[in-house]
Amino acid sequence: MGEVCFLDRKLKLDCASDANEIVEAIGKCKNLETLQLQGNTLGVEAAKVISDALKDKTTFKNALWSDMYTGRLRSEIPPSLKLLGDAIITAGAKLTVLDLSDNAFGPDGVDGIKKLLRSESSYLLHTLKLNNNGLGIGGGKILSEAFIDCHKSSSAAGTPFALKVFISGRNRLENEGAKALSKAFKLLGSLEEITMPQNGIRPEGVVLLADAFKKNSHLKCININDNTCTETGAKALADCIHHLENLETLNIGDCLVRDRGAEILAPSLAATKSLKTVILSFNEIRRDGAMAVVNGMKNKTSLELLNLDGNQLGECIEEIQDRMSEFNMINSLGPFDDNEEPDSDEENDNDEEDEEQNKSNIDVGDQDDLTSQIGSMGLNKTTPSKGKKACSVDNIRNFADNPSYKTWMEYDVNQRKHALKNYMQQGVLPSTDKTARHFVHICGCMENDESAIKEISECVLGEAFKDSRVEPQQLVTSLLVHMGLLKAETKVEKVEGLKGPLSGLENVILQEYFPRAITQYFIAFLLKPNSLLDSCHDERHRVLQKLYQK
Repeated sequence: MGEVCFLDRKLKLDCASDANEIVEAIGKCKNLETLQLQGNTLGVEAAKVISDALKDKTTFKNALWSDMYTGRLRSEIPPSLKLLGDAIITAGAKLTVLDLSDNAFGPDGVDGIKKLLRSESSYLLHTLKLNNNGLGIGGGKILSEAFIDCHKSSSAAGTPFALKVFISGRNRLENEGAKALSKAFKLLGSLEEITMPQNGIRPEGVVLLADAFKKNSHLKCININDNTCTETGAKALADCIHHLENLETLNIGDCLVRDRGAEILAPSLAATKSLKTVILSFNEIRRDGAMAVVNGMKNKTSLELLNLDGNQLGECIEEIQDRMSEFNMINSLGPFDDNEEPDSDEENDNDEEDEEQNKSNIDVGDQDDLTSQIGSMGLNKTTPSKGKKACSVDNIRNFADNPSYKTWMEYDVNQRKHALKNYMQQGVLPSTDKTARHFVHICGCMENDESAIKEISECVLGEAFKDSRVEPQQLVTSLLVHMGLLKAETKVEKVEGLKGPLSGLENVILQEYFPRAITQYFIAFLLKPNSLLDSCHDERHRVLQKLYQK
């Protein structure tokens, strides 16, 4: 296969001459099929000469262009994408793979590729990766229109557009974006993998997507992790799973499925013989829902992973393990590292009664407004656990300015995590300085409570690293400054100790969202002599271990 690869060369391609090496390599490759430019940074002038080199490459198929605009102004990216897209069209090339993940171009970036996606050059496109691009609702709508137009024109030409893999996580598509894309998915009917985690999609959007999934009977993988499903979405997913005989992976972790949602899903999961991976972690599932799912795994000889971690299972874990052992499937059961004790049955019943009462008092037309208000306040619809305070974004905003371990522990555990994530999204990001300050000083006051520090690190650093607007190296610099390991240009609040921040950093290093490229910066500063680091030798050692492991 003809391939030109400049993977992770970290080339800063500003002017035409900066791209000479790439242009020459393209010119020498007679049957170019793949151009790998991930891990460089491309300006408009450099994009022009590269696109000129592509204009006669009729065999070109794979555009691997993720993480290609680091440090670029958003206004530079659409013209660059248009130049490259026009070159592919001019060449008459037929793309099969287009990967533009980890480029923070927003809706304008989609506008830059819509011509390409509508053209004959995309008729054979089977894999589109747009992960972590900040598309937003507008980008989702533009994308949907491009898919529909491409399908219409390609069908008229006798070669219907048949996209197989669509990856679009961390894009803030929300319900409206999901609604638009569901129309396109229904029309295509060819998808085998749909990966859309962390998009702020609520139950109404999940229902629309599930309805579209049914029309894609060859689906093997559904991943909508970290959206909001609830019982409503679970019903729609259960219905669609019945239509998907080839489904191998279902990832609806961190989707607020809850106990009733798990019970609804269980029969469909049991009936789907092809399942290999089922992820239902962090969903507030209790014993009944978990056991319903587990019992449905009997005779699933193809099952490789059932993940029920992070739910409210308490002592039920042993029962789950015993049942999976009875099925000779204990090796397929994922570990339980973050299990929570369930609330009392009485409290759960009251929650359900309250929810039903609330439903009866709310007009259908008012429900979206109420949902929006609750979301903007940073509140879950659930009531706080007994003895705990409700927690909103305003509470977290005040807490972040004057953090204390006592205040954090007074709030309901689920509400405080939800509110902190919302506060990061609404009031902090994309500021790396605010992110670092909050992380360092909140972790520093958590009194060595590893569980609390883990919550903080996931909500603060996790949200920051997932945000396409945040430049990872800038975040590293801000963290080092606020940790007292790098001299600040302006005065910053003095940190008393680093045990908490180092423990928090340790918690996120091996996560998928933590960029491997930044490990070298942390290693360099953690190896330098420093009195703050000397006082927490064990924590520094563990962080370094994780960094080298990454």
